[in-house]
Amino acid sequence: MIPVNNPSTVPLLMEGRRQQILDGADAYFTLHGFRPTTMSQATADCGASEEEIFSVFASLDLLTEAVVDRRHLVWMGRVQDCCDKFDASHDKVLSIFGFLERWFAEEAYKTTVFSTVYTSLGIDNPWVLQMAARHVKAFTTMVEDLAVSGGLPRSLGTSIAILAEGAQVTAALTTDPSPAREARTAAAMLIAVYQTDLDVIHF
Repeated sequence: MIPVNNPSTVPLLMEGRRQQILDGADAYFTLHGFRPTTMSQATADCGASEEEIFSVFASLDLLTEAVVDRRHLVWMGRVQDCCDKFDASHDKVLSIFGFLERWFAEEAYKTTVFSTVYTSLGIDNPWVLQMAARHVKAFTTMVEDLAVSGGLPRSLGTSIAILAEGAQVTAALTTDPSPAREARTAAAMLIAVYQTDLDVIHF
């Protein structure tokens, strides 16, 4: 066994402690939402001392951003896993809405949907706005790439991503998962219009 005081173990120990703090804060935010809070409240159940917490996250903003960034990476992974179950690119694109409908039905959806998170944190804060833009860009690029790989215009992928984002906001406001199905229908219609080469919508 490598001694604990071996310098080579320090990064591993720090990363383990970082994940421990993130787990505790994530659980707190899932239960209470991203309302105004304090570092001590957000990390009360993480099992780390105040000194350890501040050695990893110098401020509540940095901790909050790390929690939301990690959630987004996990969420993107879940979307990708859903898409990977299909072979045809248009099926991959439309499968996103099936994933959204299941996500909307999860008990913690209202406190995890990103639009609610950003609004709760204060979208007028520059770091929140930058984080929101980064997350939207990553998701939009994923959908655009799926569209292009299936021979569809990138701009069509952009439109479908907007439908998905709109479904998330509507579901959060109405506590109803059906916007995912309605958005899927709209996305399927856009794809069908393009594939039948109707000169109705100019992409």
